Amino acid sequence: MGGRINPDTGLTAKQEKFVEVYVETENATEAARHACDLGSRGGSSDVTPRVVGHELRTNPNVAAAIERKRAEMRRLLSPEHIVERIDRLSSKAEDAAEYGPALRGAELLGRAAGLFDAAEDGKGGQIVINIERA
Repeated sequence: MGGRINPDTGLTAKQEKFVEVYVETENATEAARHACDLGSRGGSSDVTPRVVGHELRTNPNVAAAIERKRAEMRRLLSPEHIVERIDRLSSKAEDAAEYGPALRGAELLGRAAGLFDAAEDGKGGQIVINIERA
């Protein structure tokens, strides 16, 4: 799997593509097929997407890149990051006088903080605010 190595990642372009697709699909064969332009059987009977996928998945540099990508995705999908993003977007919407999206952002933040419960009212539910007064 020759090619120019990206000095930032230590991987070739094909290895980088493999990492991207593998993290999305968790399928080394499919990732190899996309990254290396392999058909269902590849160029010869010895070079199948399954074989290339296994070789790439077990390559220490590629394996480390997969773990870095997974960690980045976990960070981006963390509850804290999502709450921060909702807060930021809600504030921008309010600053732009877009009160519907701003209110929806505030509602989502309240739900994340456990301030609201959905209560059945026979018409699709309602929001009950759980604020305890001291």
